[in-house]
This record gives sequence, C-alpha cells and structure tokens, in this order.
Amino acid sequence: MVEFSILIPLYNSESTIEKTLISINLFFKRYKKNCEIVIIDDASSDNSKNIVKNYFKKSLIKIIYFRCKKHKGVGYVRNLCIRKSTGKYLLFIDSDVFIKNIKIDKIIKLLEKYDIIYPITYFDNGKIKYPVLKSEFKYCLNTSIFIIKRDSLNKLDSLFDENLEFGFEDLEFFLRCNLFKLKSKFLSSWVALHATKIKKDNYARFYGEIKGMFYTYLKLRPFLKRIKLKHKLGFMSIFKYLICVIFNFNFFDRSSYTPSDSNIKNIKTLLFEKHSYLIKASLWIRLKIFFSALIDAYKKTKTFKYKIKK
Repeated sequence: MVEFSILIPLYNSESTIEKTLISINLFFKRYKKNCEIVIIDDASSDNSKNIVKNYFKKSLIKIIYFRCKKHKGVGYVRNLCIRKSTGKYLLFIDSDVFIKNIKIDKIIKLLEKYDIIYPITYFDNGKIKYPVLKSEFKYCLNTSIFIIKRDSLNKLDSLFDENLEFGFEDLEFFLRCNLFKLKSKFLSSWVALHATKIKKDNYARFYGEIKGMFYTYLKLRPFLKRIKLKHKLGFMSIFKYLICVIFNFNFFDRSSYTPSDSNIKNIKTLLFEKHSYLIKASLWIRLKIFFSALIDAYKKTKTFKYKIKK
C-alpha cells in the first residue's frame, strides 16, 4: 500500500495528458517511492495511449495503465481507478488538469480532520473555474481535481454511480458524501490549471449533462432536504436549463462566462454578454435533445428505487 494514488480517468486527451503527467511528477517527486499513478483509458480513439506509454520511462513515479475494451463512461472509469489503486489518499485529477502548486505536507495534516480536500482551479485563460459560487467554497461538488481518503469511501453506501456515463457524476457523488457526513475543505494555497477546450459542437455532452441532471434529481429527491447545500437539482433548475437551451447558452462552459449567485447577473450574462453556444443546431433540434434526455433519465430511474444503504 502506497501513501498517494494519483487517479487519472483518460479519454481522448492527446493534447493535454503528457502535461498533466509532467505536473504530477514535478510536485510529487519527493514522494515518488510512496506514490503511484493509475490511468484508466476509457477506449480513447486518439493517440492518448501511445503518449502515456512513451512517458513510462520518463516518469519518476510508477504508472499503472489499463485500457477499457469499450467506452464505459466516467462513473465506471472512476470506480475502476479506485479498484486498481492501493493508496491511503486518492488524488483524482482529470487528464486536462495541471497542478501548479501543492503543499502536500499541509494536505496530509488537513486530512487528519477532513475527508476531502480541493484546490482553486483556474482556466488557462485566467478565469477561475472552481470554486466561484458561495456553495462551492463550502463543499466540494466538482471532480476535476480533489483528494479523498480511502477510508472515507467506506462510509458511503456506494462509489460513483455507473449509470452516469457523462455528466453530473460529480455532483451526485459529492451530495452523497455530504449526506453521509464526510467533511470537505477548500484549500486556497493549492492551485490547479484547467485547459481551455476548443469550442466545438458536442451533442453527447449536451445530452449527457441534461440526462445526468434529471437522473440525479430523481434518484436523490427523497434525501435532498437533508443536504444543506445549494445545488443544481430541482424543477426550477430544469426550467433554467430549458431557458438556456432556448437561448443556446452554454451553461457548462465556465471558460466563456462566470456564473454568479445573483440571478440578475446570470440573466444579464445570458442576454447581453458574450458566451459560447450549446450546439450549432436549430431550436427544434435543441429542444428535441433536451426532452429526449429528460425522458431517458426518467426511464432509467424507473428501473430501480434508490435506498440509502447504511
């Protein structure tokens, strides 16, 4: 068993994965004998596999690489990362995120009191990605980069929901962490950088996020009153997303706008400020995808009734 397992879900990240590995090696080189990097490749179709394998000899830290035969989705991949690792502390980092500063000794000390530690994350265009909203400073709700104790996972009824193949797997996981009273701590001295992605049509992301949002709401609805966190679940959120679909406003792309706790500021951004579009498609197509995602999420939750397993 090592002290740190650095877990990287990988999917079509040929332009960023080496930079991610370089940043990990730079800041964990002092702990190299007590670390491992676990990379789960979710059947990438680009050159990610070769880039990772070419980096094996350069890495100061042992790399464990596993490639899925079929694309499984992010919930499955994150769980496989956990199963393939042995570390006492699990650092999840996406394959387009780079560590800029980390005080490992301070984090280890904080982990004596807290279950989850997370940093401030910037986009490489200078905008803050996370945390921004008041609720995001109170509790980690995003999986781009965070550390969790392995023992803390044993307090949960399950790990990541593998029905969430893309979208809201992070919010669903952290809401349950809060429900099971795991303690979370924002550490401003820990800094990470998130690559600004090239804007392109992504129907799968649009569909996946909407489906994930409604699925998570239906699954956790009986327990939401017990979670004292502001979150993006509920019929008001569905209405807000519908408005964004009508105006073709990409509410997932924080690199092009900054969300606010003020609804007035959010409306001004929606109507008057420059931001990226959801997809290049007519209103009819956008509405069709939106409602298809809601229907599919409803069908998925009808196949089971979620009960908290103590």
